[in-house]
Amino acid sequence: MAGSWPSTASRAGGPTSCSGCRPRPGNISGYGRGPLRDATILIIDDEAKMRRLMDLVLRPEGYRLLEAESGEAGLKLLDEGGVDLVLTDIQMGKVSGLDVLARATRDCPDVPVVVITGFGTVKSAVQAMKTGAFDYISKPIDNDELKIIVKRALDMRRLTQENRGLSRELRERFDFDNIVGRSAALAKVKTLARDIAATDSTVLITGESGTGKELLARAIHCAS
Repeated sequence: MAGSWPSTASRAGGPTSCSGCRPRPGNISGYGRGPLRDATILIIDDEAKMRRLMDLVLRPEGYRLLEAESGEAGLKLLDEGGVDLVLTDIQMGKVSGLDVLARATRDCPDVPVVVITGFGTVKSAVQAMKTGAFDYISKPIDNDELKIIVKRALDMRRLTQENRGLSRELRERFDFDNIVGRSAALAKVKTLARDIAATDSTVLITGESGTGKELLARAIHCAS
């Protein structure tokens, strides 16, 4: 990659078979490994020297890097999937960093976006923060600051995905269908519980010991 960008977008970490914004196997979404080492970062900047600088800082940290020299090219790579973090300059050509942020926020809400701002565009960076950017970095870029912000953003993404995964597991484990029984009374209770779970009501469950009150309460909680 050094010193050469033959096309508007390049993949520094190999192709991905995913579509949309789904995570790629083996990257940050594979929880359990603590780490951010295999995370894929999309760098969007119309200045080759800035892309090169970020490459030199981040590649030794073990990240996979994708590069785009325009907002249009960056959005194409984002649409292909497998991106864990976006670093985008604010001021570019037809498609600005704010446009990239808007698309990422809409289509890939779990992918954090860090905007890069030059002198005179700090106000735009603050506006970007208000509209969903994780953070911003000012030029000239401080190497240590870049690494810290990247790690924080990826930590947040990992925790968000882990929380979603745990929530899904709990919903599956305590699903109403896992409450076993064929009686008409139980079927009526399950129907009522499903309806209650969709509201903000406070629920009091009474009954004799061993009749499944806790199981029903967990099912309502996980479905709400």
